[in-house]
Amino acid sequence: MRNFGFIAIIYYIVMIVIIAFAVNFLLKKFDTAQAEVDERIGSSVVYKSDTLMITNYSLLNNSYGLDNGTEISAKLLDDLEVITKEE
Repeated sequence: MRNFGFIAIIYYIVMIVIIAFAVNFLLKKFDTAQAEVDERIGSSVVYKSDTLMITNYSLLNNSYGLDNGTEISAKLLDDLEVITKEE
């Protein structure tokens, strides 16, 4: 019976370590994605012969908002010419 208790304790410790690594991995992925979004907000993009500024990001729609009110998908934005932020 003592072996069962020891095995159960080891099992719970291993599971806690695995869960901690998984949470850490997911948080790093989220931070990387957020940094990419923050980098693009405030930049300008050439879209339909206009130069527009990226003002916001919608996580729900996976799209960026432009200063004229247009929403553009993140995939399409990757294909367009993005001008770096103007300081």
